[in-house]
Amino acid sequence: MSKKPRQRLDTDIRKLERKGYRPEASQDLVTTLVRGLMGFLYNCPLDMLIEIRLSQRMPQLSASQFVT
Repeated sequence: MSKKPRQRLDTDIRKLERKGYRPEASQDLVTTLVRGLMGFLYNCPLDMLIEIRLSQRMPQLSASQFVT
């Protein structure tokens, strides 16, 4: 049986705690990183469509698309 997602992160949280981070700070850090990753993955397909359309309709912006 596979582990639950939270159990998979417990190992990483323990590693942070061994390095001197407080348990609350370790959990908050991992939670923030996971939420950020999920937000990126959720928005990525839409962002890619926008970038493709911008490059097709406004080629003069192509140099600045990769700056930010």
